[in-house]
Amino acid sequence: MTATVAPVRLSPERLSEAAAVMGRAVVDDPLFVYLLPDAQQRVSGVFRMMEMFLRIGLAHGEVWVTPPPITRVACWLSPAHPTITAEDRNAAGWSGVGAAWGRDAVDRFQTFIGDRDGAVGSLAPEPHWHLA
Repeated sequence: MTATVAPVRLSPERLSEAAAVMGRAVVDDPLFVYLLPDAQQRVSGVFRMMEMFLRIGLAHGEVWVTPPPITRVACWLSPAHPTITAEDRNAAGWSGVGAAWGRDAVDRFQTFIGDRDGAVGSLAPEPHWHLA
């Protein structure tokens, strides 16, 4: 028999726990390997990035997790706030991410974001929820 787990909204107090789960899931993703080639720097840098994404999700969408201990995370951006702006990133802790990553990694990330936005910006023009 399969157990059913009902997700719950992430409480801000558990943000670091959820960021750690997300970080472990993506630490070896090719994008993060490219952005942060050093494995040790990548572990801490990805964690900081996930904290930032979750803060943005809490402010401009919904973040759902498994009941503690957190083992799964879904971070959705609302159709009312479809684009993460520089202001959103700054308010959510981008300076800490940048300090952990270093200038070269930040530059690679900015280039990726520009290329990604140019490639997919018009694929879903109607309002929609975006799973980050």
